[in-house]
Amino acid sequence: MPEPDYLRLVATASVIIDTPGYGGGANTVYDAVAAGTPTVTLPGPLHRSRWAAAVNRRLQLDELNVISYPAYLATATKVGTDAEYRAFLRQKLRDADSQIFNDLIPVRDLREFFMNRMAAVQNQPD
Repeated sequence: MPEPDYLRLVATASVIIDTPGYGGGANTVYDAVAAGTPTVTLPGPLHRSRWAAAVNRRLQLDELNVISYPAYLATATKVGTDAEYRAFLRQKLRDADSQIFNDLIPVRDLREFFMNRMAAVQNQPD
């Protein structure tokens, strides 16, 4: 799907349902936050299935992180059909998205990690 169509779809969706067992991935999760579209997720044991849960937790939207398939279905249905609840979640996303997009701490930490790795590699004997 062309990117403009995809972004329009994310922005106009009532709810994003994160694929159980796999997860939508970082880009989809962040695109949903930017669009103000709530993402319901059932996090699993693997890294790839925990992105949305981590973002929801960071944005204090833990009610979108569920622990069972019945809760997944019920929560996604509620967000998708209850316009008032969905508007509340969208407002929470708009109010909190700067916690994700303007947070420079992860950028600093990643830079520090790479700088340390470069120094370690350069200091290794030939």
